[in-house]
Amino acid sequence: MKKRFRKFVLFLIVAVMLMLPKACAFSIGVDVKDKTLSFLRDVLELDLSKYMIKLSDYFIEYPDEVTKNLREDVTYSLEGANSQIRASCLFINKSMIYCRMYAEQGAPTYVHAQGNIINRVRNILERYRDWSGDSSLNEMLEMLTLVEPRKNVTVVVGTWRFTFKTTPEFTDVSWLYMLNGVTYPNCLGVSFVGNNVYFLDERKLYTIGSADVKTSKDDAIAIALKYVENYSFEIFMGDQPSIVVDDFGVVKEKITAELLSWPREEYMLYPYWKVDLPLDKLYPGNIYEICVNIWADTGEVFRCVPLGFGGSLPTQDSQPEQTTNSQENTLEWTLTPVVVFLIVFAIATSALIIHKWKKPLSHHLKQRHNPPSQPMSD
Repeated sequence: MKKRFRKFVLFLIVAVMLMLPKACAFSIGVDVKDKTLSFLRDVLELDLSKYMIKLSDYFIEYPDEVTKNLREDVTYSLEGANSQIRASCLFINKSMIYCRMYAEQGAPTYVHAQGNIINRVRNILERYRDWSGDSSLNEMLEMLTLVEPRKNVTVVVGTWRFTFKTTPEFTDVSWLYMLNGVTYPNCLGVSFVGNNVYFLDERKLYTIGSADVKTSKDDAIAIALKYVENYSFEIFMGDQPSIVVDDFGVVKEKITAELLSWPREEYMLYPYWKVDLPLDKLYPGNIYEICVNIWADTGEVFRCVPLGFGGSLPTQDSQPEQTTNSQENTLEWTLTPVVVFLIVFAIATSALIIHKWKKPLSHHLKQRHNPPSQPMSD
């Protein structure tokens, strides 16, 4: 009896050892190029039989000590009798993050006729659920019942902020994760711009390091004001001597604070307060505001940026418009379908992006901060 049992155990060990290489090879050997074509065919229902397909580009970035993620970009060119398509997909650790299908000429040829926009989104999500094996998409599908044709809607259901926005130019449908009043970029989105389709799924890309908001809005403003008491910035004037600005006034009645999320480590998000301190006048370099970022769970200042603009001076009645990047203003990212495609890249940059008519200040100023004489309270 014991001998038979030992033989049985030995058999199991050998069987498992033989199976392991195959399992590893399967996970490592996933071909994202084939996966891209599969997504176009099985999810977007593009009729690939009507196209000559060419792999235009394949880029791979292997994990290192900094990124720790395998990144692969795939681009195909598809040429048919009635249209020319360019499709690009991004994969991180073999999981698809986004896919963009751009009609360079004509309209895409689909396997089935495309219905109204709501049904089209529903069909894409149902096929994506089956394609990915992700049953959690049923929750998103249920929210589509809240949408009426040609009507915009934004509603919070559970931990998701669902937005449906349609205009004559584009349609955006998105789900963003919310927790403790903070919107995180763990999102799912589908956008249509003419004949172009943008698909994004970052729900599993980011990890929430903390959702604790231990610093109140009033405390964040107080911390920001205390921080800038010892803050200065240096403006470089080309061939002229630089100017150090260390004496400025803040218009306290116009201070604003917004609760957002940002990565403290790679793909690990934490809540933070974005506190904007409007200045009492324009300072050298056309600086009109100082933006202070404070971790909401610790009360620590992790960035302080003076904001300015280029070109002609604004009138007294006008306030220079500030535009931050899509991660810093996650509540508004659904307003333009192009941002749905670009949001995945925004997480890699931490610099504030000023509106196109403003000049970036990074090459023209140097920031300084002297520690306050008294420690800041959390």
